[in-house]
Amino acid sequence: MFLFIVPFVLATAFTYGPEKQAFSTLTELTVSKNTRIASKSSSAPAPLTCAGGDACNAGFDPFVVHCKRIDSASWQCVADLDSEVSFGRTDVSCEGWSGPSDEWNIVKDSCVVEYELFYNSRNGRRDYRGADYRGTHHADYRGADWQGGETNWLGLAVMALFCYLVCGPCFTGQRDAGAPDAGGPPP
Repeated sequence: MFLFIVPFVLATAFTYGPEKQAFSTLTELTVSKNTRIASKSSSAPAPLTCAGGDACNAGFDPFVVHCKRIDSASWQCVADLDSEVSFGRTDVSCEGWSGPSDEWNIVKDSCVVEYELFYNSRNGRRDYRGADYRGTHHADYRGADWQGGETNWLGLAVMALFCYLVCGPCFTGQRDAGAPDAGGPPP
Protein backbone atom coordinates (compact mmCIF):
# COMPACT_ATOMS: atom_id res chain seq x y z
CA MET A 1 0.00 0.00 0.00
CA PHE A 2 2.90 2.33 0.82
CA LEU A 3 4.15 1.99 -2.77
CA PHE A 4 0.80 3.22 -4.09
CA ILE A 5 0.41 6.17 -1.71
CA VAL A 6 3.87 7.72 -2.11
CA PRO A 7 3.57 8.33 -5.90
CA PHE A 8 0.15 9.92 -5.34
CA VAL A 9 1.51 12.24 -2.65
CA LEU A 10 4.53 13.13 -4.81
CA ALA A 11 2.33 13.85 -7.81
CA THR A 12 0.07 16.05 -5.70
CA ALA A 13 3.00 17.95 -4.21
CA PHE A 14 4.49 18.87 -7.57
CA THR A 15 1.39 19.44 -9.71
CA TYR A 16 -0.87 21.35 -7.36
CA GLY A 17 -0.82 24.71 -9.05
CA PRO A 18 -1.77 28.27 -8.26
CA GLU A 19 -5.40 29.32 -8.07
CA LYS A 20 -7.15 30.02 -11.39
CA GLN A 21 -9.33 33.03 -12.17
CA ALA A 22 -11.99 33.55 -14.81
CA PHE A 23 -10.87 36.11 -17.37
CA SER A 24 -14.33 37.73 -17.31
CA THR A 25 -13.87 38.67 -13.63
CA LEU A 26 -10.69 40.61 -14.38
CA THR A 27 -11.98 44.09 -15.26
CA GLU A 28 -9.42 46.27 -13.46
CA LEU A 29 -5.85 45.74 -12.47
CA THR A 30 -3.50 47.71 -10.23
CA VAL A 31 0.15 46.67 -10.32
CA SER A 32 3.02 48.22 -8.38
CA LYS A 33 6.73 47.53 -8.41
CA ASN A 34 6.22 45.68 -5.12
CA THR A 35 3.33 43.50 -6.34
CA ARG A 36 4.00 39.83 -5.79
CA ILE A 37 3.28 37.97 -9.01
CA ALA A 38 1.88 34.44 -8.85
CA SER A 39 3.46 32.03 -11.29
CA LYS A 40 3.69 28.33 -11.98
CA SER A 41 7.35 29.00 -12.67
CA SER A 42 9.90 29.18 -9.89
CA SER A 43 10.88 32.68 -11.04
CA ALA A 44 7.99 35.07 -11.60
CA PRO A 45 8.41 37.99 -14.02
CA ALA A 46 8.72 41.59 -12.84
CA PRO A 47 5.30 43.20 -12.23
CA LEU A 48 6.19 46.41 -14.14
CA THR A 49 8.66 46.50 -17.02
CA CYS A 50 9.66 49.36 -19.27
CA ALA A 51 9.94 47.77 -22.71
CA GLY A 52 10.99 50.75 -24.78
CA GLY A 53 10.79 54.45 -25.44
CA ASP A 54 13.35 57.21 -25.09
CA ALA A 55 12.50 57.81 -21.41
CA CYS A 56 12.68 54.14 -20.45
CA ASN A 57 14.83 53.61 -17.35
CA ALA A 58 15.66 57.32 -17.14
CA GLY A 59 14.26 57.72 -13.63
CA PHE A 60 10.65 58.35 -14.66
CA ASP A 61 9.34 54.80 -14.31
CA PRO A 62 5.99 54.65 -12.49
CA PHE A 63 5.66 52.95 -9.12
CA VAL A 64 1.98 52.02 -9.66
CA VAL A 65 0.03 51.43 -12.88
CA HIS A 66 -3.76 51.06 -12.96
CA CYS A 67 -5.38 49.38 -15.97
CA LYS A 68 -9.04 48.96 -16.96
CA ARG A 69 -10.18 46.40 -19.48
CA ILE A 70 -11.89 48.08 -22.43
CA ASP A 71 -12.96 44.96 -24.33
CA SER A 72 -11.95 41.32 -24.55
CA ALA A 73 -8.33 42.08 -25.41
CA SER A 74 -7.67 45.79 -24.85
CA TRP A 75 -6.66 47.68 -21.74
CA GLN A 76 -6.31 51.37 -20.89
CA CYS A 77 -3.52 51.98 -18.40
CA VAL A 78 -2.75 55.13 -16.42
CA ALA A 79 -0.12 56.11 -13.89
CA ASP A 80 1.00 59.16 -11.95
CA LEU A 81 3.82 60.12 -14.31
CA ASP A 82 6.13 63.11 -14.32
CA SER A 83 4.86 65.87 -16.64
CA GLU A 84 7.87 65.32 -18.91
CA VAL A 85 6.86 61.78 -19.90
CA SER A 86 3.85 59.74 -20.97
CA PHE A 87 3.03 56.16 -21.86
CA GLY A 88 3.27 54.84 -25.37
CA ARG A 89 1.99 51.30 -25.74
CA THR A 90 1.05 49.26 -22.67
CA ASP A 91 0.74 45.48 -22.65
CA VAL A 92 -1.03 43.50 -19.95
CA SER A 93 -0.02 39.85 -19.78
CA CYS A 94 -1.36 37.13 -17.53
CA GLU A 95 0.02 33.64 -17.20
CA GLY A 96 -1.91 30.97 -19.03
CA TRP A 97 -4.22 33.16 -21.12
CA SER A 98 -4.25 32.16 -24.78
CA GLY A 99 -6.72 34.58 -26.37
CA PRO A 100 -10.17 36.21 -26.18
CA SER A 101 -11.95 32.84 -26.34
CA ASP A 102 -10.04 31.56 -23.29
CA GLU A 103 -12.26 32.31 -20.27
CA TRP A 104 -10.78 30.19 -17.49
CA ASN A 105 -7.08 29.74 -17.96
CA ILE A 106 -5.70 32.72 -16.04
CA VAL A 107 -3.52 32.18 -12.99
CA LYS A 108 -4.85 34.50 -10.28
CA ASP A 109 -2.53 37.43 -9.46
CA SER A 110 -0.20 36.62 -12.36
CA CYS A 111 -0.78 39.75 -14.47
CA VAL A 112 2.12 42.02 -15.33
CA VAL A 113 2.33 45.31 -17.24
CA GLU A 114 4.91 46.17 -19.90
CA TYR A 115 4.96 49.75 -21.09
CA GLU A 116 6.77 52.18 -23.33
CA LEU A 117 7.77 55.51 -21.79
CA PHE A 118 8.44 58.56 -23.95
CA TYR A 119 9.51 62.14 -23.32
CA ASN A 120 6.71 64.56 -24.27
CA SER A 121 9.36 66.85 -25.79
CA ARG A 122 13.10 66.84 -25.40
CA ASN A 123 15.24 69.94 -25.82
CA GLY A 124 12.83 71.43 -28.33
CA ARG A 125 12.85 68.34 -30.54
CA ARG A 126 9.61 66.89 -31.81
CA ASP A 127 7.56 64.41 -29.85
CA TYR A 128 9.08 61.00 -30.60
CA ARG A 129 5.82 59.15 -30.12
CA GLY A 130 3.70 61.03 -32.58
CA ALA A 131 0.24 62.45 -31.92
CA ASP A 132 -1.56 59.10 -32.28
CA TYR A 133 -0.37 57.89 -28.89
CA ARG A 134 -1.51 60.91 -26.88
CA GLY A 135 -4.28 60.02 -24.44
CA THR A 136 -4.71 56.53 -25.80
CA HIS A 137 -3.00 53.62 -24.18
CA HIS A 138 -3.42 50.51 -26.25
CA ALA A 139 -2.83 47.14 -24.73
CA ASP A 140 -2.23 43.76 -26.19
CA TYR A 141 -3.35 41.10 -23.78
CA ARG A 142 -0.69 38.55 -24.57
CA GLY A 143 -0.98 35.18 -22.94
CA ALA A 144 2.35 34.33 -21.43
CA ASP A 145 2.68 30.65 -20.73
CA TRP A 146 5.67 30.69 -18.40
CA GLN A 147 7.16 27.27 -18.00
CA GLY A 148 9.26 26.04 -15.17
CA GLY A 149 9.46 23.75 -12.21
CA GLU A 150 6.35 23.78 -10.09
CA THR A 151 6.80 23.36 -6.38
CA ASN A 152 4.08 23.34 -3.78
CA TRP A 153 5.73 23.74 -0.40
CA LEU A 154 2.57 22.78 1.48
CA GLY A 155 2.39 19.57 -0.55
CA LEU A 156 6.03 18.83 0.23
CA ALA A 157 5.40 19.39 3.95
CA VAL A 158 2.40 17.04 3.87
CA MET A 159 4.49 14.46 2.04
CA ALA A 160 7.31 14.74 4.61
CA LEU A 161 4.84 14.39 7.49
CA PHE A 162 3.27 11.38 5.80
CA CYS A 163 6.66 9.71 5.31
CA TYR A 164 7.60 10.43 8.92
CA LEU A 165 4.34 8.93 10.23
CA VAL A 166 4.55 5.85 8.00
CA CYS A 167 8.30 5.20 8.06
CA GLY A 168 9.13 6.63 11.48
CA PRO A 169 7.80 3.66 13.48
CA CYS A 170 9.78 1.27 11.26
CA PHE A 171 13.07 2.96 12.12
CA THR A 172 12.17 3.46 15.78
CA GLY A 173 11.25 -0.24 16.13
CA GLN A 174 14.58 -1.36 14.62
CA ARG A 175 16.61 0.88 16.88
CA ASP A 176 14.77 -0.31 20.03
CA ALA A 177 14.98 -3.99 19.02
CA GLY A 178 18.78 -3.98 19.22
CA ALA A 179 18.97 -2.08 22.55
CA PRO A 180 19.28 -4.01 25.80
CA ASP A 181 16.08 -4.25 27.82
CA ALA A 182 16.69 -2.16 30.92
CA GLY A 183 13.12 -1.89 32.17
CA GLY A 184 12.11 -5.51 32.79
CA PRO A 185 12.75 -7.84 35.76
CA PRO A 186 16.14 -9.60 35.92
CA PRO A 187 16.22 -13.10 34.37
